[in-house]
Amino acid sequence: MLTLLQMMDYALGQAQLDSSFRPDARLWYNIIVTRLTDRFDYPFYRKSADGTFLVGQKSYALPSDFKRADFCYQTNENGNQGAMIPIVDNYLFEQMNGGSISGPSSVAKIDTAGDLIVFNTSVGSSGSTNGYRLFYFKKPTQVNTDGSNDAAVPDFDDQNTLMEELKAEAFEFRDDQRYGQKKQEAKDSLVQYQRNQYNDDSYSVVPLNAITFRGTNRRTKSRGFRNG
Repeated sequence: MLTLLQMMDYALGQAQLDSSFRPDARLWYNIIVTRLTDRFDYPFYRKSADGTFLVGQKSYALPSDFKRADFCYQTNENGNQGAMIPIVDNYLFEQMNGGSISGPSSVAKIDTAGDLIVFNTSVGSSGSTNGYRLFYFKKPTQVNTDGSNDAAVPDFDDQNTLMEELKAEAFEFRDDQRYGQKKQEAKDSLVQYQRNQYNDDSYSVVPLNAITFRGTNRRTKSRGFRNG
């Protein structure tokens, strides 16, 4: 597996950018892994976390690295996995919300604002060790832009995709950086063309745009030049 530094230098080299652009490449990495994990559920980011139900409590904190829920199951006192607890949207959850009813939960929802998983019922008696097991996809690890993570292997395991994305960002950055320069070069070229077309040439007796050089004029035997 390649380190972050190796992947960055490969992408920069392909775009003919030197090592001074590494800080930019670190930022690209963070943007890329966030964008990819927003779109796809990568199996190498799938994790699980167990929790124990408490009397009268329906809301429990999500793991600190939680990004998106997958499945949730009941667990018994031995930690064995049991029936599924479907994770539903807010509308369906409200239809099945048990209020103060106690007993096994039938559905749950994710409260993204409060970073909570909320069940529709709660445990009614003390001494129960039943709980839940939440399977989820974690947030990708962001790298520091100071280079302190350069020697590490990124936790995004699909390195082929990652290098192609880094390479695309490098080429786009290079083209954006060159755009102003190319625009100015085109403007200078146009100015030079206009100067050659309308101004006097130092080696010409008459201006290059004089009447004698116009394509609509031709010689005649009797009158020299005439329009025609």
